[in-house]
Amino acid sequence: MLCVALARSTYGQGFVNVQSVGLPMDVRALAHDQHGFVWSAGERGVCRFDGLELVCPIDKPATALRADGEYLWAGLADGSLFRLRGLSPRIWAHTSGRIASIVSSASGVWVASTAGLMFIGSRNTKHEPLLLWPEGTLHLARNGDDGVFAAVGKNVMAVQANRPATLLFSLND
Repeated sequence: MLCVALARSTYGQGFVNVQSVGLPMDVRALAHDQHGFVWSAGERGVCRFDGLELVCPIDKPATALRADGEYLWAGLADGSLFRLRGLSPRIWAHTSGRIASIVSSASGVWVASTAGLMFIGSRNTKHEPLLLWPEGTLHLARNGDDGVFAAVGKNVMAVQANRPATLLFSLND
């Protein structure tokens, strides 16, 4: 839940009333791109804030964001993965679960959804889920050029495309 009603604008003078520009109050993810825009994902979709104006190029519930060079990756609650360049969204892939996390790598994109962890190659080649898990919180972090660390529940694993996952450690109560 967003608790701040006013935000300091680095683009204009003074403060911007966040409620007056319509920022979704249920922000689920944030990203800051190389052009300085702040992106939010929430029930109202994917929105870009430039310091003065809020523009929403995707109007479906969104759950994950990742800024990567010229592109912004957006994961939706329905499992759709979009790649945006500027304000132009393009459907890139579709998973069978709500997207929770996205990590880009040198050769593709890692997508964690409630259906599992998938690697989608740079030529949009979709692989079967590499890991399956019961519904729960999943977090991803980049591991080198082509891998990720995946945290599921109390387990942290290292995963590379086309290789078995390696359990790094498990936290016990």
